[in-house]
Amino acid sequence: MKEPELGYRFDETFNAPTDTFQFIVTGTGPFFAAVTMDCCLEGDHWGVTVDSTDAGGSVGPVDTSVSGCGTGDTTHYSGPASASLEAGQTYVVIVSYCSGVDTFPAGMNVRFNSPNALTVTPR
Repeated sequence: MKEPELGYRFDETFNAPTDTFQFIVTGTGPFFAAVTMDCCLEGDHWGVTVDSTDAGGSVGPVDTSVSGCGTGDTTHYSGPASASLEAGQTYVVIVSYCSGVDTFPAGMNVRFNSPNALTVTPR
């Protein structure tokens, strides 16, 4: 399997533990992953949820969903959530706070990787 390449990186600031950030992801496949890294004050665990509405399912607005939560590390990315990606397919990625030191505002990084072309747009 080809090692994922750096696609996009976003630095986000959460003003409260209930804040979320959303991104629209499209690409040419065959997969993509989203990972998180804590910033500044080690110990906050950041989560990513990858939702697809393109699978053609009939149960609610989300057809497939996968989540991961990071380790709170400030030097390495962790908590991957990944999904198969076909041309024309669209995903919504939601970045949220899982747990940690509960000091806000708090910063973090989210990175999107894919071995092929990837477009990531903040929502």
